[in-house]
Amino acid sequence: MKILVVDDDMLIRMVLNKYFSNAGHEVVVTFDGKDALDHFYEDPNSFEAVITDIMMPRVNGIDLADEIKKTNPSLPIIAITAGNLDEISKHESLFEASFNKPIELAKLHQIILDAVGEN
Repeated sequence: MKILVVDDDMLIRMVLNKYFSNAGHEVVVTFDGKDALDHFYEDPNSFEAVITDIMMPRVNGIDLADEIKKTNPSLPIIAITAGNLDEISKHESLFEASFNKPIELAKLHQIILDAVGEN
């Protein structure tokens, strides 16, 4: 499975990349929503899931999810945030699930597997 990981925190990017790579997935790591959209538009149907932070420079996670859903409405997008989940709940139709940081990696992985039908 190919997963797009989007977070402006280098440590979060490293942890998610290592965890999902070790689980056998191909991971594309980006540092903000603009960078993620550039990668996404290179081949919009190649990704099977997106994990995105919400609060990021240039393009935030909500705007990123909105743009991705215009091209690929069935792509599962998981929101992660150190902020308030109430902001995400206002846009819940964009996200398969949402998590506060720190993230329970096994639970996040299972949500993705369930969303893409690999459970």
